[in-house]
Amino acid sequence: MKKLAKLLVTVIFCLGVAFTAVIPAFAAAKQVKNVKKSVTATTVTLTWNKASGAKGYAVQQYSAKKWKTIASTTKRKYTVKKLKTGTTYKFRIRAYSGSGKNLKYAKASAVISAKPVCAAPKTVSASSVSSTSVKLSWTKLSSATGYLVQKYNTDTQSWEKAATTKSTSITVSGLKTGVAVKFRVRGYTKVGKKNVYGIAKAVTASPVLPAPTGV
Repeated sequence: MKKLAKLLVTVIFCLGVAFTAVIPAFAAAKQVKNVKKSVTATTVTLTWNKASGAKGYAVQQYSAKKWKTIASTTKRKYTVKKLKTGTTYKFRIRAYSGSGKNLKYAKASAVISAKPVCAAPKTVSASSVSSTSVKLSWTKLSSATGYLVQKYNTDTQSWEKAATTKSTSITVSGLKTGVAVKFRVRGYTKVGKKNVYGIAKAVTASPVLPAPTGV
């Protein structure tokens, strides 16, 4: 009986080893690479490359001196909402493999800092009004309190304020006929007593003589 019992134990052990061998182990997830960001006045959208072996991704935010998982997703894009305009946040992404209580996390991605500000206007256009003035127009930003229009000074190689407005168009005068000038438009959001400026979009304008009429 003892020999039979030992034989059964040996057989069961061998079967267990064989069974374990045919069950595929979870492939370890690799580190997430190339995390990118895009912002609006109250959101940060994160995108990243696919990580080998990943079953999903943990989106983590640094808060109160530690990293906290704010979302888990199987996609490679996530938007963090209801953020404060002008405040800098830190995020990172961790790929994981496994399931349930057996999740295995890869090394975290590089930390990415992001500050919610107005996005750049989708379009900015310029048209001549006269031989010395141009009209600039741009798409409305829902989160903007107003807009800053800047002109590029080629002498100082810097951007200078041309005007501020709450409209989505403005006419700039005092230009030289036929000379190309760079302008850019930035939306801004008022936070307390401070204006937080967004991402700029540029356009080149060149005032020309108006076409003759009645010819």
